[in-house]
Amino acid sequence: MSAVTFPEGTKAKDAERGEPRQRPPIPFVPKSFTHPVTTEDTTRSVYVKLDGGLKEKVNLYKGGDTEELCKYYMVLDDMFKKKNLLQQWNDNDAEAMRIVELGETPENESALLELRGKKAAAINEAFNLVDRTLDGAAKETWRECKQRACDKEWKDAQDAVQPARGKTWESLAIARRFFSLTVMVKDAAEQQKNYHENYVKQPRGMKVRDFVTRNHHLNAYYPYLLCMADTDGAPDDMPREDTKLTEMRLSQVVLRAQTQQVQDGWYAIHGSKIPTDVNQLRDELDPINVQVQRRLKQDQLNRKNQDSVHGSSSDKKNGT
Repeated sequence: MSAVTFPEGTKAKDAERGEPRQRPPIPFVPKSFTHPVTTEDTTRSVYVKLDGGLKEKVNLYKGGDTEELCKYYMVLDDMFKKKNLLQQWNDNDAEAMRIVELGETPENESALLELRGKKAAAINEAFNLVDRTLDGAAKETWRECKQRACDKEWKDAQDAVQPARGKTWESLAIARRFFSLTVMVKDAAEQQKNYHENYVKQPRGMKVRDFVTRNHHLNAYYPYLLCMADTDGAPDDMPREDTKLTEMRLSQVVLRAQTQQVQDGWYAIHGSKIPTDVNQLRDELDPINVQVQRRLKQDQLNRKNQDSVHGSSSDKKNGT
């Protein structure tokens, strides 16, 4: 992720309009900025082997807040993609279904056995990758979540007992949900969107480019947040909130987060236009923001000079 610079001394409330009814899962000003770690970083790392003999360094996740967990999931899914694990599973599964339709023959049975072995290898590698990239208490918590999702009987929506799922991509997703619940609330996505769209403002002194970049960061986390659509008993047609904001909605968040002077300046140029491209909006807001800041500084300087003049006149009248 691109680096974001916050003005020195920025606090969480400096990026918020009013008082949110509850603290968001991921505040706009990250906790790593407002509460920096003062002790020596002891984060360990491992090297993950990729296709073609390449290796990539991955920091171990040892626990942390919701944002840190989302960052870990992003890295993990990137490793899955680079190692082509899900695609291998899906390709072998599709081929197995094709062979089953051909009927039972010794040759087909042998081919199915080989395909099942390839599927097992792919999903085992995925689970092993999670095991290898966790550390400390997080590793033990994951072990318990994995066991619950894969090795234990479970009840379906009709309360009927079902056999253990074993290792599949579905059980991996369920284990991740159990793991997420140890860090974030079950409606984290809903809470985050309410906060993001209604309470975020641009901190004073922060550059528009940095502000937009941080909004991109927050938007990228939504697919990794828990949402109410996945809770037991949720209706099938419940909207999912673990989806990114569209370019239009994110553009509106950025525009509403500006001061009234900056918003007025933008509308004076663009009229009733509705922004639909975040990066284009960033480029449009940047010079307006600079002009407004320059004007505010000049107004402050003028007031200071006026106060100085009034003070000198008063001194002369008093004979000092």
